[in-house]
Amino acid sequence: MKQKIQHLSSSPVTLRQLALLLLLCMATQGCHRNEVDGNGSIQPVGVRLEMPLIEPLALAERPLEVVATTTIIGDVAANVAKDAAVVTTLMPRGHNPHSYSPTPRDIILLEDADIILVNGLGLEESLIPILSKLKEALIVPVSAGIEPASILSGNHEHAEYDEDSEHDEHAEYDEHGEHSEGDPHFWWSPLNVISWTRTIAGAYSAADPKHRDVYERNAQAYVRRLENLDAELRSSVKLLPAENRQLLIDHAGIGYFAREYGFEVVGYLIPSISDQAESSVQHIAELTDLLREENLKAIFVGESASRGTQNLAASIAGTSGRPIRVIELLTGSLALAGNRGDTYLDFIRHNTQLIVDGLSGE
Repeated sequence: MKQKIQHLSSSPVTLRQLALLLLLCMATQGCHRNEVDGNGSIQPVGVRLEMPLIEPLALAERPLEVVATTTIIGDVAANVAKDAAVVTTLMPRGHNPHSYSPTPRDIILLEDADIILVNGLGLEESLIPILSKLKEALIVPVSAGIEPASILSGNHEHAEYDEDSEHDEHAEYDEHGEHSEGDPHFWWSPLNVISWTRTIAGAYSAADPKHRDVYERNAQAYVRRLENLDAELRSSVKLLPAENRQLLIDHAGIGYFAREYGFEVVGYLIPSISDQAESSVQHIAELTDLLREENLKAIFVGESASRGTQNLAASIAGTSGRPIRVIELLTGSLALAGNRGDTYLDFIRHNTQLIVDGLSGE
């Protein structure tokens, strides 16, 4: 796959590349190809959580070529593939899937892929128009089969918010069905990622039955590691008193984690599914009151949150009248190679330790 990219970038511009550039320009204007589901609802490609029909591909002697949208999906996909398939991740490490801007190279990768692995529920917002135009692509939502949690669930004070607010950059997306179906941040629960693993193995096996046994064996091994991780996280959280398991976070991104491990999300800096949205003056005043009323020890902010969100967290913590730490979590991407959180397993392990330590005052 890398050789293909180098060849395309070093050769003269072709009609194919010009067409792809045109596709990118059209995609950035937000053109969607919608399809109607069994209930009559319009579900854009990249939003719905339905598996496509996958038949064996004519691979000859070449390996199955897979493109994963995010680094987290890519890591899981690579653990299932090992040496039997080639997995390429679209978004670089450290990039936010909510705000990622696709390039012509991305479109070429997507067009050439045998299978494209997406999160689903509109997480990869900027890619939806592009995915909608790849009519022959096998687009596999890894979250298929998982029951989505409601958006902003777990926040007893701020679960209701104005979807038409000028501060909510997702009002347009919700109108078209994106995110309105639920919380897309499935990876915050290892149990959801177990489902991802099995879905990916099933897609690989259907497209490349020659290596079915390899994919199934790799998936089973990775599922065991995820089950062990889940048990480890539960043991870590038990060390934290129940009354301390209150989370004030930047946006509605870790609801699955909170639900699975017994935390209560008492507030959001931004009452939105995206960390790129903004908060209103009224909401900021409510957060300030919340900090005065609750015995919160920390505010948790994603590493890819906007500078405005990071400044807001520091400002609210500073006006609380008592020591409150602002702790940065990994959210939508794995860390750079060699750092804590550079694999999915360590992503969850590291974030859990940060949360437990932050709420225990360590």
